[in-house]
Amino acid sequence: MTGTHRSHGPPIGEGGEVDQLCAELLGKVTGVNRGKGGSMHLSDFSVGSLFDHQVVAVQQVTSSLADQVAIVTGAGSGIGRAVAQQLGLAGASVLVCDVDGETAQETTDAITQGGGRATACRIDLADVDRLPDVVATAESAFGGVAVWLHDHEIAAVAADNDAVEGVSRVDGAPAIPLHMLTLRDMGMPLGEGFYLEELAADCADDGVYECMLVAPALRATGGVGSPVNPLAMK
Repeated sequence: MTGTHRSHGPPIGEGGEVDQLCAELLGKVTGVNRGKGGSMHLSDFSVGSLFDHQVVAVQQVTSSLADQVAIVTGAGSGIGRAVAQQLGLAGASVLVCDVDGETAQETTDAITQGGGRATACRIDLADVDRLPDVVATAESAFGGVAVWLHDHEIAAVAADNDAVEGVSRVDGAPAIPLHMLTLRDMGMPLGEGFYLEELAADCADDGVYECMLVAPALRATGGVGSPVNPLAMK
């Protein structure tokens, strides 16, 4: 069984329940992802199937996050590491989580060497039974947890690439932890393939990194993914 990008063949070929997969395509709660995955993010974890494979402007964190705690998953490399380091620079105590304990420690060392406070935590997010341990570790190390995205009232995340985050190829690890956190757990939209060059240049020119974003989606009832027509107004 073959298919193109994010085709429906793999979950079927790997033994997924066809009725549940079809219900997911229709956005029904009886779907394999309870109607939240849809065609673009169709996954069936019971058979090990995960679709394989947007920030309109990035504003550097300059306000103090002293006395706050942040948990960053996938922080051993890439965007996760950059976010963890930025939070550390802003004064937050950072729990650096990654399936690779060595890279998590490397990120932790980078934060502490810069004068920040951080603790490494090796965690496989596919093991949902261990998730409470992450919070317990943060509370034990720092006392209390501040959800950075929530505290900063971030409504959506968009990027100019085709997946927002890099896809992990580590066996047994979730390939897209940011997707799991935002789409699944927080109900926060992600945007892919945004054209940001002109906006980034304008922001760099006037030093203003805030704007009003309008990104209307297709008028499709029950839709879980759609092309958008984004417009940034400053």
